[in-house]
Amino acid sequence: MTAVMPSLGGNAVTLQAVEVVRRSGGRAQVVDDDTVTAEARRLWRTGLPLEPSSAAALVAVADARVSGAIQSASLVVAVATAHGPKGM
Repeated sequence: MTAVMPSLGGNAVTLQAVEVVRRSGGRAQVVDDDTVTAEARRLWRTGLPLEPSSAAALVAVADARVSGAIQSASLVVAVATAHGPKGM
């Protein structure tokens, strides 16, 4: 469980994510709260106010590229549906 990204821990969202991974032939990527928090703050400073659950998608892509799970020429779609001011 994560305190920083609670919207990723809900049953409906989790089941939807699992289904997308299965249908797409993709894979899940684990991210940690500290890295996601740092990325969300960096994105806010650049003018892209994303909520941590959305910033997690970008962290996951970056981590997967570093590990070689995503090749540099791969087409990647990272969906960010929650904006930073959500919950303010």
